[in-house]
Amino acid sequence: MARDAEGFPRQVLGIHTDISELKAAEQSPRDQRYRRFLEDFIGIAYQRRLGEPAPVLLRGMVAEITGYNQADFMGGHCDWTSLIHPEDRERVRQRIRVLIAEGGTSDLNYRIVHRDGSVRWVRDIGRLVRLNSQEDWVLQGAIYDITEQKEAERARDTFLAAVSHDLRTPLNTIAGFCGLLADTPLTPRQEEYLGYCRNAAGQLEGLIDTLLELSRLHAGGLRLQPRTLRLRQFLHEQLAPLEHQARNQGLTLHWHPDERLPGIVRGDPTRLAQVLNNLVGNAIKFTERGSVAVYVTPEGDERISFRVSDTGPGIPEALRASVFEPFARGDPALHLAPGSGLGLAICKELVALMGGRIEVTSTEGCGTTFSFTVSLPTCEATDAPTEADTGVHAPRRPIPGDTPPQAVVAEDEPTSALLLSKLLQRAGWEVTTVSDGEEAIAAWQQAQPDLMILDMQMSHTNGDRAATRIRELERRHRVPYTPIVILTAHALDDVRERALQAGCDRYLTKPVATDALHAVLDWARGQSSG
Repeated sequence: MARDAEGFPRQVLGIHTDISELKAAEQSPRDQRYRRFLEDFIGIAYQRRLGEPAPVLLRGMVAEITGYNQADFMGGHCDWTSLIHPEDRERVRQRIRVLIAEGGTSDLNYRIVHRDGSVRWVRDIGRLVRLNSQEDWVLQGAIYDITEQKEAERARDTFLAAVSHDLRTPLNTIAGFCGLLADTPLTPRQEEYLGYCRNAAGQLEGLIDTLLELSRLHAGGLRLQPRTLRLRQFLHEQLAPLEHQARNQGLTLHWHPDERLPGIVRGDPTRLAQVLNNLVGNAIKFTERGSVAVYVTPEGDERISFRVSDTGPGIPEALRASVFEPFARGDPALHLAPGSGLGLAICKELVALMGGRIEVTSTEGCGTTFSFTVSLPTCEATDAPTEADTGVHAPRRPIPGDTPPQAVVAEDEPTSALLLSKLLQRAGWEVTTVSDGEEAIAAWQQAQPDLMILDMQMSHTNGDRAATRIRELERRHRVPYTPIVILTAHALDDVRERALQAGCDRYLTKPVATDALHAVLDWARGQSSG
């Protein structure tokens, strides 16, 4: 609408569209029922041509879910992509690329920003269809508001993380003192019983890690860490140990990398290895005789396909749909098999995080095939080493040759503090133990130790706050740099990041592995003598 200088309307511009055919079609009983179904739909039903922002069809709870009216979208004033949370847009774009390349159905959860500024979670189920032989392909699907479900999951995950933290602290003591006990004189029977205890502690730690990782995946708290990798070398490193495992079980493991595979790709090797090891490990575990085969082929659009086939018992048809659910097993008889029942659920989430999807086909009595595709863009060169890789750190004062290095351990759980003190003393360190971050700062000021080990979560001042304060005092008074290691029962990326931002150099997770502790101590000695 154009107005004159006094604000009165002078001209109105508009668009008229002939919808006679549409209105006529709506008069038939069948179309009226269809239209009523769409209007009363409990989500959003949509059809949209690829490359066009305005939808062909949009019905249902549009205003309730987005805050915008149907006319805002149909008229081009608002497009769905603009509502998608910035951190999720690339995942949604990747989902469209997968649909175009592979077809099928996509099922994706992501966030949108409501008109009122609030963030909502939606579940988007869609596929590519052709309305008729002359029409272009359209993306057709349904969107549901799952915000309440996600909030319930977040509460569950917060509880799970808290439980994980509370379990890791006593587990650290159990595993640590079992390790110390193993180095004392024992009878053969005592060694046997101690072995049982250590194995059980390891299994409990694995279960805690698995539960926590699944929680992080559901909460969207896990981030990929892509880097360049040589694909064939990566496959050999992952599959060669499994080949030995298969041979010990009387099986053969074959892997077939396609000759067309790119030499160097970019991806997260840790997460890709986790999926591959889980699938191949399961195939070996549940196959009594015969073989396991792994096929790796390029699929175009910088995507790589992996297939893991076995000659095992197969999965009953009634159970195939649930194999990717937590605690599900492909066969009731397998409930007694070792494992948590969470591996495939984690694989599904990790594959989705890597821009792909995972499927299973199986025939009872003949075997099972798990297949997945992930995005692995081709690269030209490997990553340059980081500062951590090269060992470049701030200068430290040297330790006199005959003087044992000194460490301050801040830990408010007495048995954990005792354990760390014993482990460091056995490694030749003098140890001062305190139970709070403020006490740790005072001990640092008094002793100027060669290493600080700070528990992240203590009753008063936490370890990250103490580390921040120490770094501030170092800069202010220009005193030598002290290596700081954070100790935590939270195996979470955000906790690790918080510790590093606070000025910590290294990160140890409870229960502390002896090898990891010794690596940190060797590093700290190197900083002091360098």
